[in-house]
Amino acid sequence: MKRAAGFTLVELMMALTVISILLAIGIPSFRYVTNANRAAAEVNGLVGDLMYARTEAVRQGTNVVVCVSADGQSCTNAVTWQGGWVVCAANAGTCDATTTVLRRQQQFVGSDTFTGTVSIITFNRVGFASGLGGGASFVLHDKTNNPVWTRCLSLSAIGAISVTNHTASPGTCT
Repeated sequence: MKRAAGFTLVELMMALTVISILLAIGIPSFRYVTNANRAAAEVNGLVGDLMYARTEAVRQGTNVVVCVSADGQSCTNAVTWQGGWVVCAANAGTCDATTTVLRRQQQFVGSDTFTGTVSIITFNRVGFASGLGGGASFVLHDKTNNPVWTRCLSLSAIGAISVTNHTASPGTCT
């Protein structure tokens, strides 16, 4: 009598059970990693451009502006930064068709929201963020508004930047 090669139904069911358990554990962990990396990249994009603008203001000895921009050239008065922003050398305190754009940030691909208390930040020739009073803050939310993915960015009048995770209810950074 020849023995048949292959798997029995019990062996197949056990293998499927083990695979299901591993997927149930692994998929949520993978989602956390991808969401955390996306949020960090979006916040770090603005942090990098703010640091660059401050450095360029000191290096060039002139005002450098970071502002919300829909067209990648001029400033808008919106405080929703997920639509993109520009960095430009502008003594007049705003970016327009006559100013040199140093960097552009494109609109976010996903549906995350990134709102701030200001629409324009001007660094003067000594590296201070002028016209901010007590500073500026920005809040990044993912599309689910889950507090786990909320990131808070703070900018002081002297140009100090800090990024933290949310500490209270979604929508706040207190």
